[in-house]
Amino acid sequence: MQNTLASIITLCAFALPAALFISHLKRFEALSVVHSLVMAFICLAIGLLFAGGMITLTQIESQTAIAACIMLGSMGAALVRLMRLRRVS
Repeated sequence: MQNTLASIITLCAFALPAALFISHLKRFEALSVVHSLVMAFICLAIGLLFAGGMITLTQIESQTAIAACIMLGSMGAALVRLMRLRRVS
């Protein structure tokens, strides 16, 4: 069960930023949606880097805790991106 939970949390680390970015679109064109998905993937990559740093610094061994670190880093990157989008528009 814990392996499944970690996988679901990691999947949400991509799905939640994607949903946030798509919900803030002014026009739902194909290129805009693809751009939002690419930005969500970049947020997931930042979350993976953040989790890697946390694993190195704190020696985390729990898969669920690692997935939570990925989610935290991904949502942090998504919030920074949304703040940037709101400041520009």
